Amino acid sequence: MNRKALFILLGVSVFSPFASAIDCYEESRSYLSQGDDYFDLKHPATFSRTEKKAVKSLYESINGEWEGTAVFTDCRGAQRALREKNVEFTVKAEIGKGSREIIRFRLSKKSDGTSRREIIDIFNSDTMFDFKQRGSTYRTEEKLYLAMGKNRVSLIENIISLEKSNDEISLNITSYINGAFSHKQEISLAKI
Repeated sequence: MNRKALFILLGVSVFSPFASAIDCYEESRSYLSQGDDYFDLKHPATFSRTEKKAVKSLYESINGEWEGTAVFTDCRGAQRALREKNVEFTVKAEIGKGSREIIRFRLSKKSDGTSRREIIDIFNSDTMFDFKQRGSTYRTEEKLYLAMGKNRVSLIENIISLEKSNDEISLNITSYINGAFSHKQEISLAKI
């Protein structure tokens, strides 16, 4: 790679408003800035008319069948010695519409002879607490409480970034449980 290309690549990753590195001990930026208010889900964000139009236009441009790859990353090991574990998948995706502004990704993933299906809904106004759009990049923060076993409820926060470029989509989801890093998914898709 020549020096100019390397400089551009580093500049995009360092100066992009949506780029961020994750480590196994990272706490959510929202948790760090909001403290106990982080757990208050009383005031979800709402879409403005302009944002609704942008999401509708995005949906119309990505509706249909896609394929590509995904990398799922979580942390494993003893608490004092956590280390990243990556699993790579091939992916087939069907992108459709949910209620209101929800865009639904129906994924079929395969890795090392195992298959799994997953549904990812983005832009759900019931769980959305932040929404930003810059050009062809959309970023949202979604939070909800989920039962995590017997008599245990946890706050799940998903930071979702979707970027569309021509016939390609990059969908990145970083998840936190009660403010602590849980896992991330990086999905790259191309139109079939």
